[in-house]
Amino acid sequence: MASIYEKLNAYPLSDTFESIVAFKRKARCAVRLRALVAQSPEFAALCNELDLQIYNVLESGDVMRFLSYHCRSGLCVLGACLLLSLAACGASSSVQATQATPLTEPLRGGEHISASWLPLVQRLQADNIDPAMLVSYFSYLPEYSPAPMAVKVKELYNNAFAVKKPRDPDAPPPPPPSSIYKTIVTAANLERCKTFLTTYQTAFDSMEKNYSVPREIVASLILMETSLGKNLGNQNAFWSLAAMAATTTPELVAPGVPELNLTDKQEWLQTRLTDKSQWAYKELKALITHCTLQRLDPKVMPGSVYGAIGICQFMPSNLVPYGADGDGDGIVNLFSEPDAIHSVGRYLSAHGWKGTPAVAQQRQVILRYNKHMKYANTILAMAESITTGVLQTAAPDASGTVKVAASKVSGKAAKASGSSKAVGKTAKPSGKTAKPSGKTAKPSATKATTSTKKPVKK
Repeated sequence: MASIYEKLNAYPLSDTFESIVAFKRKARCAVRLRALVAQSPEFAALCNELDLQIYNVLESGDVMRFLSYHCRSGLCVLGACLLLSLAACGASSSVQATQATPLTEPLRGGEHISASWLPLVQRLQADNIDPAMLVSYFSYLPEYSPAPMAVKVKELYNNAFAVKKPRDPDAPPPPPPSSIYKTIVTAANLERCKTFLTTYQTAFDSMEKNYSVPREIVASLILMETSLGKNLGNQNAFWSLAAMAATTTPELVAPGVPELNLTDKQEWLQTRLTDKSQWAYKELKALITHCTLQRLDPKVMPGSVYGAIGICQFMPSNLVPYGADGDGDGIVNLFSEPDAIHSVGRYLSAHGWKGTPAVAQQRQVILRYNKHMKYANTILAMAESITTGVLQTAAPDASGTVKVAASKVSGKAAKASGSSKAVGKTAKPSGKTAKPSGKTAKPSATKATTSTKKPVKK
Protein backbone atom coordinates (compact mmCIF):
# COMPACT_ATOMS: atom_id res chain seq x y z
CA MET A 1 0.00 0.00 0.00
CA ALA A 2 2.83 2.38 0.83
CA SER A 3 4.22 2.04 -2.67
CA ILE A 4 0.90 3.13 -4.13
CA TYR A 5 0.82 6.31 -2.11
CA GLU A 6 4.48 6.91 -2.91
CA LYS A 7 3.63 6.70 -6.61
CA LEU A 8 0.76 9.11 -6.08
CA ASN A 9 2.79 11.62 -4.10
CA ALA A 10 5.65 11.45 -6.57
CA TYR A 11 3.40 12.32 -9.48
CA PRO A 12 2.97 16.11 -10.01
CA LEU A 13 -0.60 17.00 -9.15
CA SER A 14 -1.22 19.26 -12.13
CA ASP A 15 0.26 16.73 -14.54
CA THR A 16 -1.79 14.03 -12.84
CA PHE A 17 -5.04 15.72 -13.57
CA GLU A 18 -4.07 16.67 -17.10
CA SER A 19 -3.03 13.09 -17.82
CA ILE A 20 -6.15 11.59 -16.27
CA VAL A 21 -8.44 13.90 -18.20
CA ALA A 22 -6.62 13.09 -21.43
CA PHE A 23 -6.75 9.42 -20.60
CA LYS A 24 -10.47 9.65 -19.91
CA ARG A 25 -11.02 11.23 -23.29
CA LYS A 26 -9.57 8.07 -24.80
CA ALA A 27 -12.21 6.17 -22.82
CA ARG A 28 -9.85 3.87 -20.97
CA CYS A 29 -10.17 4.98 -17.35
CA ALA A 30 -12.86 2.52 -16.34
CA VAL A 31 -11.24 -0.34 -18.27
CA ARG A 32 -7.86 0.16 -16.64
CA LEU A 33 -9.47 0.56 -13.24
CA ARG A 34 -11.08 -2.87 -13.59
CA ALA A 35 -7.77 -4.31 -14.77
CA LEU A 36 -6.11 -2.97 -11.64
CA VAL A 37 -8.69 -4.69 -9.45
CA ALA A 38 -7.64 -8.00 -10.94
CA GLN A 39 -4.05 -7.26 -9.88
CA SER A 40 -4.90 -5.77 -6.47
CA PRO A 41 -7.99 -7.45 -4.94
CA GLU A 42 -7.84 -5.14 -1.93
CA PHE A 43 -9.34 -2.44 -4.10
CA ALA A 44 -12.29 -4.56 -5.26
CA ALA A 45 -14.78 -3.39 -2.64
CA LEU A 46 -13.99 0.28 -3.20
CA CYS A 47 -14.14 -0.07 -6.96
CA ASN A 48 -17.51 -1.82 -6.81
CA GLU A 49 -18.90 1.07 -4.76
CA LEU A 50 -17.48 3.63 -7.15
CA ASP A 51 -18.47 1.91 -10.41
CA LEU A 52 -21.74 3.81 -10.78
CA GLN A 53 -20.12 7.13 -9.80
CA ILE A 54 -17.30 6.56 -12.27
CA TYR A 55 -19.67 5.79 -15.11
CA ASN A 56 -21.79 8.88 -14.41
CA VAL A 57 -18.66 11.01 -14.36
CA LEU A 58 -17.34 9.52 -17.58
CA GLU A 59 -20.68 10.13 -19.28
CA SER A 60 -20.95 13.72 -17.99
CA GLY A 61 -17.34 14.48 -18.87
CA ASP A 62 -16.73 16.22 -15.52
CA VAL A 63 -13.70 14.17 -14.53
CA MET A 64 -11.65 17.14 -13.30
CA ARG A 65 -14.16 18.17 -10.63
CA PHE A 66 -14.68 14.59 -9.45
CA LEU A 67 -11.00 13.75 -9.11
CA SER A 68 -10.16 17.15 -7.64
CA TYR A 69 -12.71 16.60 -4.89
CA HIS A 70 -11.56 13.08 -4.02
CA CYS A 71 -7.81 13.64 -4.23
CA ARG A 72 -7.67 17.05 -2.54
CA SER A 73 -9.92 15.85 0.29
CA GLY A 74 -7.47 13.04 1.04
CA LEU A 75 -9.42 10.23 -0.66
CA CYS A 76 -6.55 9.26 -2.91
CA VAL A 77 -7.26 5.62 -3.62
CA LEU A 78 -9.22 6.29 -6.79
CA GLY A 79 -6.51 8.63 -7.98
CA ALA A 80 -3.93 5.98 -7.17
CA CYS A 81 -5.84 3.36 -9.12
CA LEU A 82 -6.01 5.60 -12.14
CA LEU A 83 -2.35 6.50 -11.83
CA LEU A 84 -1.36 2.86 -11.78
CA SER A 85 -3.54 2.29 -14.78
CA LEU A 86 -1.66 5.05 -16.54
CA ALA A 87 1.62 3.46 -15.54
CA ALA A 88 0.41 0.13 -16.93
CA CYS A 89 -0.04 1.85 -20.27
CA GLY A 90 3.44 3.33 -20.16
CA ALA A 91 2.31 6.76 -19.07
CA SER A 92 4.77 9.01 -17.25
CA SER A 93 4.89 12.43 -15.66
CA SER A 94 5.81 13.87 -19.02
CA VAL A 95 2.47 12.90 -20.57
CA GLN A 96 0.82 16.00 -21.94
CA ALA A 97 -2.94 16.58 -22.09
CA THR A 98 -4.39 16.01 -25.53
CA GLN A 99 -7.81 16.62 -26.95
CA ALA A 100 -9.97 13.69 -28.04
CA THR A 101 -9.77 13.09 -31.74
CA PRO A 102 -13.25 13.72 -33.20
CA LEU A 103 -14.54 10.71 -35.09
CA THR A 104 -15.05 12.53 -38.37
CA GLU A 105 -13.71 9.78 -40.60
CA PRO A 106 -13.28 6.01 -40.48
CA LEU A 107 -10.47 5.02 -38.15
CA ARG A 108 -7.63 2.84 -39.38
CA GLY A 109 -5.02 0.72 -37.65
CA GLY A 110 -7.29 -2.28 -37.00
CA GLU A 111 -10.24 -0.26 -35.72
CA HIS A 112 -12.44 0.88 -38.57
CA ILE A 113 -15.93 2.38 -38.36
CA SER A 114 -17.96 2.24 -41.53
CA ALA A 115 -18.77 5.66 -42.93
CA SER A 116 -22.45 4.71 -42.84
CA TRP A 117 -22.36 4.80 -39.03
CA LEU A 118 -20.45 8.06 -38.62
CA PRO A 119 -23.42 10.44 -38.20
CA LEU A 120 -24.78 8.29 -35.37
CA VAL A 121 -21.32 7.87 -33.81
CA GLN A 122 -20.77 11.62 -33.86
CA ARG A 123 -24.15 12.18 -32.21
CA LEU A 124 -23.29 9.70 -29.45
CA GLN A 125 -19.90 11.32 -28.98
CA ALA A 126 -21.60 14.72 -28.63
CA ASP A 127 -23.67 13.13 -25.85
CA ASN A 128 -20.46 12.33 -23.96
CA ILE A 129 -20.13 8.66 -24.92
CA ASP A 130 -16.38 8.14 -25.01
CA PRO A 131 -14.82 7.77 -28.46
CA ALA A 132 -12.82 4.61 -27.73
CA MET A 133 -15.95 2.89 -26.46
CA LEU A 134 -17.74 3.86 -29.66
CA VAL A 135 -14.83 2.52 -31.72
CA SER A 136 -14.97 -0.72 -29.77
CA TYR A 137 -18.69 -1.13 -30.45
CA PHE A 138 -19.14 0.21 -33.97
CA SER A 139 -15.99 -1.19 -35.54
CA TYR A 140 -17.47 -4.67 -35.08
CA LEU A 141 -20.91 -3.88 -36.47
CA PRO A 142 -22.08 -4.99 -39.90
CA GLU A 143 -22.84 -2.24 -42.40
CA TYR A 144 -25.81 0.00 -41.73
CA SER A 145 -29.14 -1.26 -43.07
CA PRO A 146 -32.63 0.27 -42.96
CA ALA A 147 -34.11 -3.22 -42.39
CA PRO A 148 -35.12 -2.84 -38.70
CA MET A 149 -36.80 0.51 -39.32
CA ALA A 150 -38.41 -0.86 -42.50
CA VAL A 151 -40.13 -3.55 -40.42
CA LYS A 152 -41.59 -0.87 -38.16
CA VAL A 153 -42.61 1.39 -41.06
CA LYS A 154 -44.46 -1.48 -42.78
CA GLU A 155 -46.31 -2.20 -39.55
CA LEU A 156 -47.27 1.46 -39.08
CA TYR A 157 -48.24 1.83 -42.74
CA ASN A 158 -50.50 -1.23 -42.70
CA ASN A 159 -52.17 -0.07 -39.50
CA ALA A 160 -52.80 3.39 -40.95
CA PHE A 161 -53.54 2.81 -44.63
CA ALA A 162 -54.12 -0.86 -45.47
CA VAL A 163 -57.56 -1.50 -46.96
CA LYS A 164 -59.23 -4.56 -45.51
CA LYS A 165 -60.61 -7.00 -48.04
CA PRO A 166 -64.40 -7.07 -47.81
CA ARG A 167 -65.88 -10.35 -46.62
CA ASP A 168 -67.86 -12.42 -49.08
CA PRO A 169 -71.49 -12.11 -47.94
CA ASP A 170 -72.19 -15.66 -49.15
CA ALA A 171 -69.31 -17.16 -47.18
CA PRO A 172 -70.05 -18.72 -43.80
CA PRO A 173 -69.20 -16.47 -40.88
CA PRO A 174 -65.70 -17.02 -39.51
CA PRO A 175 -65.36 -18.66 -36.12
CA PRO A 176 -64.99 -16.26 -33.21
CA PRO A 177 -61.35 -15.43 -32.56
CA SER A 178 -59.66 -17.13 -29.64
CA SER A 179 -58.87 -14.95 -26.64
CA ILE A 180 -55.53 -16.73 -26.17
CA TYR A 181 -52.67 -18.05 -28.30
CA LYS A 182 -53.57 -21.71 -28.36
CA THR A 183 -50.15 -22.66 -29.70
CA ILE A 184 -48.70 -21.42 -26.38
CA VAL A 185 -51.16 -23.04 -23.95
CA THR A 186 -50.36 -26.66 -24.77
CA ALA A 187 -49.71 -29.83 -22.81
CA ALA A 188 -46.08 -29.85 -23.97
CA ASN A 189 -45.51 -26.28 -22.78
CA LEU A 190 -47.19 -27.06 -19.48
CA GLU A 191 -44.67 -29.82 -18.87
CA ARG A 192 -41.81 -27.52 -19.90
CA CYS A 193 -42.98 -24.85 -17.47
CA LYS A 194 -43.17 -27.40 -14.64
CA THR A 195 -39.58 -28.46 -15.40
CA PHE A 196 -38.46 -24.81 -15.55
CA LEU A 197 -40.08 -24.09 -12.19
CA THR A 198 -38.39 -27.10 -10.62
CA THR A 199 -34.99 -26.35 -12.13
CA TYR A 200 -34.97 -22.76 -10.88
CA GLN A 201 -37.00 -23.29 -7.72
CA THR A 202 -34.51 -21.39 -5.55
CA ALA A 203 -34.73 -18.33 -7.82
CA PHE A 204 -38.52 -18.51 -7.87
CA ASP A 205 -38.63 -18.86 -4.08
CA SER A 206 -36.58 -15.71 -3.52
CA MET A 207 -38.44 -13.83 -6.30
CA GLU A 208 -41.80 -14.51 -4.63
CA LYS A 209 -40.39 -13.50 -1.25
CA ASN A 210 -39.04 -10.23 -2.64
CA TYR A 211 -41.83 -9.20 -5.00
CA SER A 212 -44.96 -11.26 -4.12
CA VAL A 213 -45.58 -12.14 -7.76
CA PRO A 214 -46.70 -15.75 -8.33
CA ARG A 215 -44.09 -17.94 -9.95
CA GLU A 216 -46.70 -19.31 -12.34
CA ILE A 217 -47.20 -15.83 -13.79
CA VAL A 218 -43.47 -15.22 -14.19
CA ALA A 219 -42.85 -18.62 -15.78
CA SER A 220 -45.78 -18.13 -18.16
CA LEU A 221 -44.53 -14.70 -19.18
CA ILE A 222 -41.03 -16.02 -19.89
CA LEU A 223 -42.61 -18.86 -21.89
CA MET A 224 -44.52 -16.28 -23.90
CA GLU A 225 -41.50 -14.05 -24.48
CA THR A 226 -38.73 -16.49 -25.41
CA SER A 227 -40.11 -20.00 -24.95
CA LEU A 228 -38.26 -20.19 -21.61
CA GLY A 229 -35.05 -18.82 -23.09
CA LYS A 230 -35.07 -20.93 -26.24
CA ASN A 231 -35.73 -18.07 -28.68
CA LEU A 232 -33.61 -15.05 -27.81
CA GLY A 233 -33.94 -13.33 -31.18
CA ASN A 234 -31.97 -13.58 -34.40
CA GLN A 235 -30.60 -10.02 -34.44
CA ASN A 236 -27.81 -8.30 -32.58
CA ALA A 237 -29.66 -5.94 -30.24
CA PHE A 238 -27.03 -3.20 -30.50
CA TRP A 239 -27.07 -3.31 -34.30
CA SER A 240 -30.88 -3.26 -34.46
CA LEU A 241 -31.17 -0.20 -32.22
CA ALA A 242 -28.27 1.56 -33.93
CA ALA A 243 -29.82 0.94 -37.36
CA MET A 244 -33.19 2.31 -36.24
CA ALA A 245 -31.56 5.32 -34.57
CA ALA A 246 -29.60 6.05 -37.77
CA THR A 247 -32.66 5.85 -40.05
CA THR A 248 -33.91 9.41 -39.74
CA THR A 249 -35.13 10.35 -43.23
CA PRO A 250 -37.45 8.92 -45.91
CA GLU A 251 -34.49 8.63 -48.27
CA LEU A 252 -32.70 6.28 -45.88
CA VAL A 253 -35.65 3.96 -45.28
CA ALA A 254 -36.89 3.90 -48.90
CA PRO A 255 -34.68 0.96 -50.04
CA GLY A 256 -36.24 -1.17 -47.32
CA VAL A 257 -39.88 -0.48 -48.26
CA PRO A 258 -40.02 -0.46 -52.07
CA GLU A 259 -43.49 -2.04 -52.08
CA LEU A 260 -45.11 0.81 -50.14
CA ASN A 261 -46.72 3.76 -51.90
CA LEU A 262 -45.20 6.61 -49.91
CA THR A 263 -45.08 9.31 -52.58
CA ASP A 264 -47.91 11.35 -51.09
CA LYS A 265 -47.14 10.33 -47.50
CA GLN A 266 -43.75 11.94 -46.99
CA GLU A 267 -44.88 14.16 -44.13
CA TRP A 268 -46.49 11.20 -42.37
CA LEU A 269 -43.35 9.12 -42.94
CA GLN A 270 -40.98 11.80 -41.68
CA THR A 271 -43.02 12.23 -38.51
CA ARG A 272 -42.95 8.50 -37.82
CA LEU A 273 -39.24 8.21 -38.59
CA THR A 274 -38.41 11.09 -36.27
CA ASP A 275 -40.45 9.54 -33.49
CA LYS A 276 -39.09 6.01 -33.87
CA SER A 277 -35.47 6.97 -34.49
CA GLN A 278 -35.46 9.13 -31.36
CA TRP A 279 -37.00 6.26 -29.41
CA ALA A 280 -34.31 3.88 -30.72
CA TYR A 281 -31.55 6.38 -29.89
CA LYS A 282 -32.76 6.56 -26.29
CA GLU A 283 -32.84 2.76 -26.09
CA LEU A 284 -29.36 2.52 -27.65
CA LYS A 285 -27.94 4.87 -25.03
CA ALA A 286 -29.70 2.87 -22.30
CA LEU A 287 -28.10 -0.33 -23.65
CA ILE A 288 -24.66 1.31 -23.60
CA THR A 289 -25.27 2.46 -20.02
CA HIS A 290 -26.36 -1.02 -18.93
CA CYS A 291 -23.42 -2.75 -20.60
CA THR A 292 -20.97 -0.27 -19.07
CA LEU A 293 -22.37 -0.59 -15.55
CA GLN A 294 -22.63 -4.37 -15.66
CA ARG A 295 -19.44 -4.94 -17.69
CA LEU A 296 -21.30 -6.80 -20.43
CA ASP A 297 -20.45 -6.93 -24.13
CA PRO A 298 -23.25 -5.79 -26.49
CA LYS A 299 -21.39 -7.16 -29.49
CA VAL A 300 -22.47 -10.70 -28.54
CA MET A 301 -25.93 -9.83 -27.24
CA PRO A 302 -28.79 -11.29 -29.30
CA GLY A 303 -32.15 -9.58 -29.32
CA SER A 304 -35.36 -8.91 -31.17
CA VAL A 305 -35.63 -6.77 -34.29
CA TYR A 306 -36.56 -3.86 -32.00
CA GLY A 307 -33.71 -4.42 -29.52
CA ALA A 308 -35.43 -6.29 -26.67
CA ILE A 309 -32.90 -8.51 -24.88
CA GLY A 310 -32.61 -11.41 -22.53
CA ILE A 311 -34.70 -14.37 -21.47
CA CYS A 312 -37.47 -11.96 -20.47
CA GLN A 313 -37.00 -9.55 -23.42
CA PHE A 314 -36.60 -6.22 -21.63
CA MET A 315 -36.17 -3.06 -23.63
CA PRO A 316 -32.87 -1.45 -22.54
CA SER A 317 -34.60 1.52 -20.87
CA ASN A 318 -36.12 -0.97 -18.38
CA LEU A 319 -32.79 -2.54 -17.46
CA VAL A 320 -31.57 0.02 -14.95
CA PRO A 321 -34.88 0.63 -13.11
CA TYR A 322 -36.17 -2.96 -13.10
CA GLY A 323 -33.26 -5.31 -13.78
CA ALA A 324 -32.42 -7.47 -10.76
CA ASP A 325 -29.46 -9.63 -9.73
CA GLY A 326 -31.18 -12.92 -8.99
CA ASP A 327 -28.12 -15.14 -8.69
CA GLY A 328 -26.08 -12.85 -6.43
CA ASP A 329 -23.05 -12.53 -8.70
CA GLY A 330 -23.14 -8.73 -8.62
CA ILE A 331 -24.16 -8.44 -12.27
CA VAL A 332 -27.61 -7.89 -13.78
CA ASN A 333 -27.53 -10.13 -16.82
CA LEU A 334 -30.90 -11.01 -18.32
CA PHE A 335 -29.36 -13.98 -20.13
CA SER A 336 -29.10 -15.58 -16.68
CA GLU A 337 -32.31 -17.37 -15.71
CA PRO A 338 -32.32 -16.22 -12.05
CA ASP A 339 -31.70 -12.62 -13.08
CA ALA A 340 -34.49 -12.79 -15.65
CA ILE A 341 -36.90 -14.35 -13.13
CA HIS A 342 -36.22 -11.67 -10.53
CA SER A 343 -36.37 -8.88 -13.10
CA VAL A 344 -39.84 -9.93 -14.27
CA GLY A 345 -41.01 -10.09 -10.68
CA ARG A 346 -39.57 -6.67 -9.95
CA TYR A 347 -41.16 -5.17 -13.05
CA LEU A 348 -44.63 -6.57 -12.35
CA SER A 349 -44.45 -5.61 -8.68
CA ALA A 350 -43.42 -2.06 -9.55
CA HIS A 351 -46.34 -1.79 -11.97
CA GLY A 352 -49.02 -2.76 -9.49
CA TRP A 353 -48.90 -6.47 -8.66
CA LYS A 354 -49.47 -6.42 -4.90
CA GLY A 355 -50.43 -9.50 -2.94
CA THR A 356 -53.17 -11.45 -4.75
CA PRO A 357 -54.89 -8.92 -7.02
CA ALA A 358 -58.21 -9.52 -8.73
CA VAL A 359 -58.05 -11.03 -12.21
CA ALA A 360 -58.85 -7.68 -13.84
CA GLN A 361 -55.93 -6.06 -12.01
CA GLN A 362 -53.63 -8.96 -12.93
CA ARG A 363 -54.51 -8.43 -16.57
CA GLN A 364 -53.86 -4.68 -16.36
CA VAL A 365 -50.41 -5.21 -14.81
CA ILE A 366 -49.41 -7.70 -17.50
CA LEU A 367 -50.58 -5.22 -20.14
CA ARG A 368 -47.90 -2.85 -18.85
CA TYR A 369 -45.38 -5.44 -20.04
CA ASN A 370 -47.04 -5.88 -23.43
CA LYS A 371 -50.10 -3.93 -24.55
CA HIS A 372 -51.82 -6.78 -26.45
CA MET A 373 -54.86 -8.24 -24.67
CA LYS A 374 -54.35 -11.67 -26.20
CA TYR A 375 -50.82 -11.68 -24.77
CA ALA A 376 -52.09 -10.98 -21.25
CA ASN A 377 -54.90 -13.52 -21.56
CA THR A 378 -52.47 -16.21 -22.70
CA ILE A 379 -50.21 -15.65 -19.69
CA LEU A 380 -53.17 -15.83 -17.31
CA ALA A 381 -54.46 -19.00 -18.96
CA MET A 382 -51.04 -20.66 -18.88
CA ALA A 383 -50.49 -19.69 -15.25
CA GLU A 384 -53.86 -21.16 -14.32
CA SER A 385 -52.96 -24.33 -16.23
CA ILE A 386 -49.74 -24.67 -14.23
CA THR A 387 -51.58 -24.10 -10.95
CA THR A 388 -54.44 -26.53 -11.56
CA GLY A 389 -52.80 -29.04 -13.88
CA VAL A 390 -55.67 -28.57 -16.32
CA LEU A 391 -55.24 -26.84 -19.68
CA GLN A 392 -57.32 -23.70 -20.01
CA THR A 393 -59.13 -22.76 -23.22
CA ALA A 394 -59.41 -19.11 -22.17
CA ALA A 395 -58.12 -16.74 -19.52
CA PRO A 396 -60.04 -16.36 -16.26
CA ASP A 397 -62.81 -13.78 -16.56
CA ALA A 398 -63.32 -10.90 -14.16
CA SER A 399 -64.98 -13.21 -11.60
CA GLY A 400 -62.09 -15.68 -11.72
CA THR A 401 -64.06 -18.34 -13.59
CA VAL A 402 -61.92 -20.34 -15.98
CA LYS A 403 -62.61 -22.53 -18.99
CA VAL A 404 -60.77 -25.81 -19.13
CA ALA A 405 -59.91 -28.37 -21.75
CA ALA A 406 -61.58 -31.76 -21.65
CA SER A 407 -58.64 -33.72 -20.28
CA LYS A 408 -56.75 -33.17 -17.08
CA VAL A 409 -53.02 -33.06 -17.69
CA SER A 410 -51.63 -33.55 -14.22
CA GLY A 411 -53.28 -33.47 -10.86
CA LYS A 412 -49.94 -32.60 -9.29
CA ALA A 413 -49.01 -29.61 -11.42
CA ALA A 414 -49.45 -27.09 -8.64
CA LYS A 415 -47.24 -29.12 -6.35
CA ALA A 416 -44.61 -29.54 -9.05
CA SER A 417 -44.47 -25.80 -9.58
CA GLY A 418 -43.40 -25.29 -6.00
CA SER A 419 -46.25 -22.91 -5.22
CA SER A 420 -49.70 -23.19 -3.69
CA LYS A 421 -50.85 -19.92 -5.21
CA ALA A 422 -53.32 -19.93 -8.05
CA VAL A 423 -54.21 -17.25 -10.54
CA GLY A 424 -57.94 -17.57 -11.07
CA LYS A 425 -60.84 -18.52 -8.86
CA THR A 426 -58.81 -20.94 -6.78
CA ALA A 427 -56.21 -18.36 -5.79
CA LYS A 428 -55.16 -18.37 -2.15
CA PRO A 429 -53.72 -15.34 -0.35
CA SER A 430 -49.94 -15.61 -0.30
CA GLY A 431 -49.49 -13.77 2.98
CA LYS A 432 -46.31 -12.30 1.56
CA THR A 433 -45.42 -8.65 1.27
CA ALA A 434 -43.54 -6.99 -1.50
CA LYS A 435 -39.91 -6.41 -0.70
CA PRO A 436 -37.31 -5.76 -14.41
CA SER A 437 -29.62 -7.99 -20.50
CA GLY A 438 -22.85 -9.48 -22.10
CA LYS A 439 -19.76 -10.17 -20.72
CA THR A 440 -18.95 -12.84 -23.25
CA ALA A 441 -19.05 -15.56 -20.63
CA LYS A 442 -22.85 -15.38 -20.22
CA PRO A 443 -24.90 -14.46 -23.27
CA SER A 444 -23.75 -16.55 -26.17
CA ALA A 445 -24.28 -15.75 -29.81
CA THR A 446 -24.98 -19.42 -30.35
CA LYS A 447 -28.26 -19.02 -28.46
CA ALA A 448 -29.60 -16.54 -30.98
CA THR A 449 -32.18 -18.76 -32.59
CA THR A 450 -35.03 -17.41 -34.65
CA SER A 451 -37.68 -15.96 -32.40
CA THR A 452 -41.25 -17.12 -32.66
CA LYS A 453 -42.66 -15.09 -29.82
CA LYS A 454 -45.61 -12.81 -30.07
CA PRO A 455 -45.64 -9.00 -30.41
CA VAL A 456 -42.66 -7.33 -28.82
CA LYS A 457 -42.95 -4.60 -26.19
CA LYS A 458 -42.35 -1.17 -27.65
